[in-house]
Amino acid sequence: MMKRYIRAIGVWIGALSIGMAAIGCQVGVVESQQLTAKAVKSFENGHFETATSTLQQALDRDPNNGDALYWLARIDMKYQDYRAAQLKLQSALGIAPDNLMYSSALIEAHQRYGERLAREGDFDAAIGAFGSCARAAKDHVDRDRYDAEAHLNRARCLRQARDYRAAAQSYEMAIRANPFLKDDMGTTVHYKELAELYKSFGFFDSAIRVLNNGILNNIDDGMLEITLADVLRAKGDFAESLAHYERAEKYLTDKDKSILRAIPAMYGAGIASYGLARHEESSKNLRESGDLFIKSREWLNKYIESSHSSEDRLRRASAVQWIKIIDRKLEKDAIGNDIEEDE
Repeated sequence: MMKRYIRAIGVWIGALSIGMAAIGCQVGVVESQQLTAKAVKSFENGHFETATSTLQQALDRDPNNGDALYWLARIDMKYQDYRAAQLKLQSALGIAPDNLMYSSALIEAHQRYGERLAREGDFDAAIGAFGSCARAAKDHVDRDRYDAEAHLNRARCLRQARDYRAAAQSYEMAIRANPFLKDDMGTTVHYKELAELYKSFGFFDSAIRVLNNGILNNIDDGMLEITLADVLRAKGDFAESLAHYERAEKYLTDKDKSILRAIPAMYGAGIASYGLARHEESSKNLRESGDLFIKSREWLNKYIESSHSSEDRLRRASAVQWIKIIDRKLEKDAIGNDIEEDE
C-alpha cells in the first residue's frame, strides 16, 4: 500500500515538473516576443546596437524565435554584412519554411551581396551570388506564384547571372501576376526592364510588343512612353520615336508639375529629330530636314538647360557635341544657299 502511495506521489511530482517546465517555456516564448517587439522599435528609430542586444536576449528566451533572427538579419544588411544576414534568414526559414517575409528578405540579401561583389569587380563570385538569389526566389514563388515582386527580383537576379532566357520568362510571370506593379517613382518596371532586355539583343519588335501592352494597362506611365521611344529610335523609326518622346515630355511635365522625369525625353527628342532630319535630307526634302535640324538643336538646348550638371555628364557632353555638329551643318547649308543665290 505504502509503495503504491509513493509511486503515485512520484508520478504526480513528475507530471507537476513537466507542467511547470511547459509553463516556463510558454513564459519564455512570450517574453521573447515582447523583447522582439521592443527591438523592432529600436530598429525603426535607427538604434541598431540596442536592437541587436535586445534581439539576442529574445533568442536566449526562445531559440526558435524566427522573427528575432529576421530582424538581426535586417541589421546585418544595414551594415552590408550580407553573408551573415543570409545565414540568419536560412535559420529562420528552418524554423518557419513557409514564412514569405523571411524568404523575401533572403532574396534581397543574395541580390545585394551580388551587387556589392559586382561593384568590387569580382564578377565570377557576383554571378554565383545572383544564381543563389534566383534559386531563393524560385523557392519563394513556388509557395506564392502570385507574388509579382518575387518574380521581378528573380528576373533581375537571372539577368545578372546571364541566364537571359529564364530572366525573360520571369519578367513575363511578374507581368501576369500583377500588370500594374510600380516602383516608388510610379514606373511599371517589369514591362520596362523586359523591353530593355529584348532591346539589348536587338529584338526590337518583342520590346515594342511588351511596351505597347504595358502602356495599354498603365496609360498613366510616361516612362514607358520614353522607353518605347528609345526602342523605336534604336530600330531607326525616328518619326514614331519623336512622337513618343514629345508625348512623354508633355505628359510627365503636366502630371508631375515638374520637368525632372521629363528630362530624358528632351534628350531623346533631340537625337530622334536629328535622325529624322538626316533621313529627310537623304530623300532630298531639304526644307523639312532644315526645320528638323533646328528642332533637334532646340530640344538638345532645352535638355542642357533643364538637366543638372551632375545628372549625366556623358549625356550632357554628348548633347553639346550634337549641337556643335548641327550648328556646323546649318552654317554650311546657309553658305551654300548664299552661293546659289549669288549665282
